[in-house]
Amino acid sequence: MTRKHAGCPQFSPSFPQFSRVIGRFLLRLFCEHTVAMSFFDFSDDVWRAASEAKDLPSRLSAKTMVHRAKFPDAVRKAGFHLLSGGGSFVPGKHDIVVGAASWSDPDLAALEDLASSANYSTVRISVFDIDDVSFPALVAMLPGIRMFTATPVVLQYRDGELTYMEQGHDAVLWLRQV
Repeated sequence: MTRKHAGCPQFSPSFPQFSRVIGRFLLRLFCEHTVAMSFFDFSDDVWRAASEAKDLPSRLSAKTMVHRAKFPDAVRKAGFHLLSGGGSFVPGKHDIVVGAASWSDPDLAALEDLASSANYSTVRISVFDIDDVSFPALVAMLPGIRMFTATPVVLQYRDGELTYMEQGHDAVLWLRQV
């Protein structure tokens, strides 16, 4: 899908070098009008943090620090439930749980797509930051979760039972169908 904005360059998310988050940032940079902000677009804050950093390590870690700080509020604003390490989760009629790396542009783009397409009247969506919850805590909190090595990780529960678990690109493709 190519986004078209009058007088602006076109960027296609199908090209690996441009994630949707980066594409939106570039559109705002080159366009005279503002593209609507998304829940998970932290690019302005990252740019500001990197510009204001007093040393190289701070500049290099600006993206990670900003994303980790902004992620919990973005999850809530998107209408999702935020799961944390000491929290609890009881699967209900229909639940989707997404584990994302808050610093990963592809993970954030998948959450953005989910926020814009999910039917909140039929599904409860919960999200956790993989860097904030240990695997033993996940095993205690999420029935049936198995080891995963890629993000995002997606679990679907129907009537309290785990019916689907996938990770990485396959999870992103599955989320696009929700």
